[in-house]
Amino acid sequence: MTRLTESHVESTALDWLQALGWGIRHGDEIAPDAEHLDFSAVVLQGRAARCPAAQSDFRRTAD
Repeated sequence: MTRLTESHVESTALDWLQALGWGIRHGDEIAPDAEHLDFSAVVLQGRAARCPAAQSDFRRTAD
């Protein structure tokens, strides 16, 4: 039996998000700056709002 590891879950999640239109970047590329005030920001609102796949989700949750 194949053992499920964190890297399998991460890889699958990244593939799924990329298929939905999200860009995949390494943590060093998104270190805290003007958009990322600290590493505790789970969702980057500015980028998420620009993602076509997420725009309808943001409109639904904003209502």
